[in-house]
Amino acid sequence: MTISYLGYFFLFVTCVFWPLRSYRALRKHPIGQPITTPRPKRYAVGIALTLLQAALALWTAFDNGLPLFGSLRVNVLGIAATLVFLAITLGTLPWIVRHRSPGWRMRFFSILPTTTGERTAWLFICAIVAVSEEIIYRAVTFGLFYKLAGNYWIAIVLAAAVFALNHLVQGWISAGTIFIIGLGFHLLVRITGGLYAAIAAHFFYDLMAGIVFGRVARKESEKRAPSGEETLLPQPLED
Repeated sequence: MTISYLGYFFLFVTCVFWPLRSYRALRKHPIGQPITTPRPKRYAVGIALTLLQAALALWTAFDNGLPLFGSLRVNVLGIAATLVFLAITLGTLPWIVRHRSPGWRMRFFSILPTTTGERTAWLFICAIVAVSEEIIYRAVTFGLFYKLAGNYWIAIVLAAAVFALNHLVQGWISAGTIFIIGLGFHLLVRITGGLYAAIAAHFFYDLMAGIVFGRVARKESEKRAPSGEETLLPQPLED
């Protein structure tokens, strides 16, 4: 099967342009180097870019006749698969954070909310990101690859790889972890027949990671600051 010119453009933007942008951001701010841009500004820019990608994905989906949300199956298997996915991903996250380098922890903590206002914003960010990224990667990117490759599993692997590369700013090891998580989201879509379970799992994972580890980040920063050590949270640039 073939895809439209818009489909090829979407694949170029999603599979080449955004991963390169993420790689350049990693080169500019290597793991261990604090990102001093204030979180509210990063949140605003990130959401704007995510919505822009989602708008292009929706246009591409309609142009190529791709299904988006699929069916809403509420059954024991779908609920069980979602709970198992969350148990594995959220259950292993503390171990992953604990065993990563201080530089990685600083990068990870620097994006998480630490104030009441930021946590409120985080709730809306998680909802927007969950819906947008599932449309972008699990529906449209996968759908286009499936049309081109004609093989379900090849399309899943390619879409999960693109999902990981678009998060490369978090580091290569994190990109590998995100690739595995992306495969898990695709399996949820396959089991449930739609995006709804993947969206719910994506939202809950990001929300819990932000709320729980955001508090950890604040505590660790407060512990280090009095001793004169570098805090784990980025500080504003001096004029």
